[in-house]
Amino acid sequence: MSALSVAIMIENFATAIGTVIFVGYLSALCRNPLHTATQYALLTALASTGRTFFASGTGFAAKALGWPAFFVACVFTALPALALLLCLQKRGHFRALEAPEDAS
Repeated sequence: MSALSVAIMIENFATAIGTVIFVGYLSALCRNPLHTATQYALLTALASTGRTFFASGTGFAAKALGWPAFFVACVFTALPALALLLCLQKRGHFRALEAPEDAS
């Protein structure tokens, strides 16, 4: 029971950190004050589409694979997204989103 509690705490902490980073990233993408609300709404809706669409089949996948293999499969499905983030980092995408230096 204690191992499960620790796993849940680590997952919730990692999810919270990821959510904060994602909100910061979306906020940096939405720079035009006239369209910020619309852009933010569309980007968050697009980001949650995959989670909403694929969540319906995870129970069947967990039952078919078993819990240990299901969690390993979840890790492997995250690898392409992490590779994309690494590629964007190397191309300087995130550096372009930084706030301009104050020249005073």
